[in-house]
Amino acid sequence: MRPCRSGCTTGRNSSPRRYATWPPPSGIELRHIQPGQPTQNAYAERINKSYRTEVLDRYVFDSLAEVRAMTADWLQRYNHHRPNEALGRVPPVDYRMKRFPDLYF
Repeated sequence: MRPCRSGCTTGRNSSPRRYATWPPPSGIELRHIQPGQPTQNAYAERINKSYRTEVLDRYVFDSLAEVRAMTADWLQRYNHHRPNEALGRVPPVDYRMKRFPDLYF
């Protein structure tokens, strides 16, 4: 399933030229987030901050493989063990299994 629209920032990490040809062929509408309005992309901002502070800022990596392994471990803990306030203090996977038991990825 493809999304109907995608949001992106206009900040220093974005590449407008990269997106210039992407939306029309794919049929996905591209919506820019207004400058100074990170709440329009709150989920991505939250997970990026968590990943940055809990993985990237905490370790010195020797290789890309080490970054990938540490990221896989962090994602496992983030999704399966870490309680989420917005979901009633349960991990995201537990919440999904209770709320949508027939949904498989």
